[in-house]
Formats: sequence, C-alpha cells, structure tokens
Amino acid sequence: MINIPFVQIYELIAYISLAGLCLVGVLTLGASGYLWVRDTFVRQTVASLRPEIVAHAGSSEQDWEAWVNERSRLERRILRREVPRQLRVVSGSYATQLKTLGRALGIDERADRALSARIKQKRLIGLTQLTLLDQAVPLQHVRGTECPRERALAAQCVISDSADIQPESIVRLLLEPGTPLPEYGVYTLYRVMQQNPLSLLGVTDDTTWDLTLTVQVLSVLQYIDYSSSDAIRDWIGARLRDEQPAVRAAAVHALGPYIRAYAMTPPEVDPLTIVRDPSIRVRAAAFQQFPAIEETTVRRKIVDTAVEESNETVLLIAGQEFGTAISGTHKSITPALRRSMAWARATNRRRTTRWRTPWALEWEHQPLKTESTPELLSEPRPTGEHA
Repeated sequence: MINIPFVQIYELIAYISLAGLCLVGVLTLGASGYLWVRDTFVRQTVASLRPEIVAHAGSSEQDWEAWVNERSRLERRILRREVPRQLRVVSGSYATQLKTLGRALGIDERADRALSARIKQKRLIGLTQLTLLDQAVPLQHVRGTECPRERALAAQCVISDSADIQPESIVRLLLEPGTPLPEYGVYTLYRVMQQNPLSLLGVTDDTTWDLTLTVQVLSVLQYIDYSSSDAIRDWIGARLRDEQPAVRAAAVHALGPYIRAYAMTPPEVDPLTIVRDPSIRVRAAAFQQFPAIEETTVRRKIVDTAVEESNETVLLIAGQEFGTAISGTHKSITPALRRSMAWARATNRRRTTRWRTPWALEWEHQPLKTESTPELLSEPRPTGEHA
C-alpha cells in the first residue's frame, strides 16, 4: 500500500482545482469569442440583406421565392431566425414584406411541423411563428393539450388569420382546461367576447374552473357591454354568492357595465348586502361601482353604510366616490372618514387646478391601479398571468 503524505494530498487537490479553473476559463473565453464572431457575422449579413428586402417592396410571393433561392444556405438560416424577431417589433408595409418573405423561407411549413413535436417548447415556438405570419392553425393539434399557453396562442392565430371568427369555438379552446390564462389569452378572450358576449355561455362547465380563471373571466366582463343579456347577468349574480372573496369582488366589478347602462343593480342583486360584505375587497369594489346608481333611497342607504365603515382602505374609496353625498347628509362623521374625504378633495383640486407643479403633473399622470386594473392592453384590457 502506497503511503502519500498528508501535505501532498492537499497539493494534488489544489493542482487539480487550479487546472479545472483554467479549463473553465479557457472554455468560457472560447465560447464568448465564438458567440461574438457569430453575432457580428449575423448583424453584418442582416445589414447587407436589408436594402435588398426593402428594394423588393410589393413583390409577389413568386418573386420572393426566387430571391430566397439565390441566397446561400447560411443566409437563409439567418433569415429564418431574424424574420420572426423583426416581426415582433415592426408593423405596417415593412411587416407585410417580412411576412411574405417568411412564407417564402418556409417558416410557416416548419412551424406546422413543430406543432406535432413532443417537446412543448417547440410547439410554442411553432404557434408563435404562425401567429407572427398570420397563418391558420389546425386546431386539432392543440385540442388535446392542457397547456393554456398553447391554447391561447392557437386562439390568437385563429383571430389573426380570419375575420370570420367562430366565438364559441375559440372560447371553448381557451376555457376548456379550466386553468388560468396567460395575459395574451385573456386579451384574446376579451376580443372574442367583445364581438359576441354570449359566446361565454354554454361552451364549458365553469364548476371545474380554477379560481384565478374565474376571476379572469369576470375581469373581462367588466369591459364588455353585456347589459342586454339576462343570461350573463344571471351568471355574474351566481358568482356574487361564491365563498371566495376574490370571486365576489371580481363579480361586483363585472356588474359595472349593467349599472352604468341602467343606473341600478340587477333586480336580484341587493346592493346593501354587497356593501356590508365581510370582505374588504368586496366592499371596496362596491363603493367603486355603485356611484352610478341613481335611485335615491338606495343611494342614501349606501351612504349611510359608508359612514359606518371602519376599514381605512375602503374609506378612501368611499370618501372619493361618495364624499359630496356624505357631506350633504351627515354632520357627524368619524375622523378616519373625514381624512379620507379631505384626501379626495385635495386630489381633485390637484387634478383640476390650472397651475401645476412638476410633482403634481407626475402625480396626475400616474395610473390609478386597483386589483382589476388592466396591465397589458393599450385599450382597457383585463389582466392575466404573464406569458
């Protein structure tokens, strides 16, 4: 048996560690150099091809195919990677040219094949590329998947590809799994239901929905004019009796279009029960939506309930929405409500005064965010999970 001194063992470990560090450093530098050379070559290639792409503006698809055939294999590979990237950030006539170029490069055919891949990431990339190229998606590829991202992308493709939308099919595609939607899925649902609000009903069993999905659907409804649909009104009313406060609060917000249209709550909904709900979120949502109610007796009872409110967060909303009514009918109010009303008056003065400091201007243009404020859409759009 060989006896190795204890000190020599430590030296051997140190030498091996140093050699490993040197190897990792060399590999890192080599990889960095390779990636830098590759990216530089890609940028130079794209820059050299861009004038030719612009020069082919308005060309037919056959002309694009002839131009693509003249390119080298490496140039075509670079273009297949860069065209989808560019389509994410450009619009107008240049985007139309790139879409035609993408089809000439066969990106749509590759994306179609990717839909049958076992790896989910490849399927998502294929759906994304078809969406960017405004190409149709064979829905049989995604009907069997439970992935909400795949279904949302497929629904977005259907909308982009055809103006003749079948709302029930798209809503079923989005909501059938019962799992939360990504943000672009919520926006797609908004676009479909804006065209036909009744597409929500009868296409799926909402008893299997995840809590977040129920809140998402209700958040869509607060931006949809469904006031003439008794069926949707009844569906929202049933959500007001849900045991989850988040669902009840979202349902109160969803009553907004009906209240604004008729200046009252639906006959089967008792507004006093809502403003006395045990949940802070539900009461806050009620005081945001109920200022549009015009019936005198109901408004007076809502104001009386606001005076008795104890939560300061809810009082801020009540003071802002019902401050004038409270001042006119109640002489004795709590200090917390008085502070809330003073804050509301100060905020209104700051927003309406002719002379504004830079701080006041910055304050004025900050978006007023609530739990249901849309984040993604340029027009009022409901929220959702990040893609």
